[in-house]
Amino acid sequence: MELESSKCRRVDLSTARSVEGAAEWRLHNIGVMRSFYATPGRPRGGCECEHFHLPGFPEVQFTFMVYPLGMGTCGTPGTPPVALALHLTGIGCEGVGFEVDLSLSIQRMDGSELTSAQELRAAPLAGAGRVSCESLWPTGGEVLVAGCHVLAAPPPRGDPVLRLSTTWQPPARAELDDDIERLDGDDDEFD
Repeated sequence: MELESSKCRRVDLSTARSVEGAAEWRLHNIGVMRSFYATPGRPRGGCECEHFHLPGFPEVQFTFMVYPLGMGTCGTPGTPPVALALHLTGIGCEGVGFEVDLSLSIQRMDGSELTSAQELRAAPLAGAGRVSCESLWPTGGEVLVAGCHVLAAPPPRGDPVLRLSTTWQPPARAELDDDIERLDGDDDEFD
């Protein structure tokens, strides 16, 4: 991927330093969530989001996005994969080049791994954008573990790991029609 010069600051590599940040999110009840969206008549593009800020990136909004039935880019017919995306936005993205590592694994409730971690390594982003990875769905999956490591230059400040945890619950019936969150800018509810 070629970075556009209008989006990246010129950095004097002899004096530049980079900053790192990492986050981990455990989404519990992913099996129930997947079954809910796989029910006939339900919208197929359902997505659970976790918004967060990393210390050292004060004006960057990070969002983990989990698509329990995938984003339609891989998998076999009838067995859609689960997909994970990391979306970066905000004025703190302007003029910053990011390098993102993203990982996704599925576990049983007891914490035992069902899948090898799917990883996207060193994905470049010039300013705001989104990176994603997918994994085939294993039988018995109940906890999705998402992880990211973000490297930016020129640096904001700080680098601790932020730990997040969520338990998914089906939305109230009225929320199915009224509370659809879109981060990709499309006006259409479904692709």
